[in-house]
Amino acid sequence: PSGVCDGGYYCEDGSSASDQIQCSAGTFCPAGSSVPIICPMGHFCETGSDDSTACAAGSYNNNLGSTASDDCIDCPIGHYCPEASEHPVPCALGTYTTSTGANSSAQCTLCPAGSYCFQDEEVRVQLP
Repeated sequence: PSGVCDGGYYCEDGSSASDQIQCSAGTFCPAGSSVPIICPMGHFCETGSDDSTACAAGSYNNNLGSTASDDCIDCPIGHYCPEASEHPVPCALGTYTTSTGANSSAQCTLCPAGSYCFQDEEVRVQLP
């Protein structure tokens, strides 16, 4: 029998099985792959993956070839991170977050009247 290489594996020229070479961690191999594909930023790829897995909303990953969900970092204070984020997105000027792990701009809170907000800090400073 012949056919395409299985997902999670790649088959070089002359391969004799659909599961010739398993994709290593940090790469993924859709069905029919002849070479592994480096895992993109905002994702991770475990051994034998046929697709990359997105970092969960509230986290980000700015590295290629990540191998585990632990490579996804909590979004820092003052930012939010939608699913599959490569970098944290700063809250709009005049807004802030009070904790890590925000997953949308809706979690950025408007600075109250009489105060101003530093973008990368949770501190709200009262004006005299």
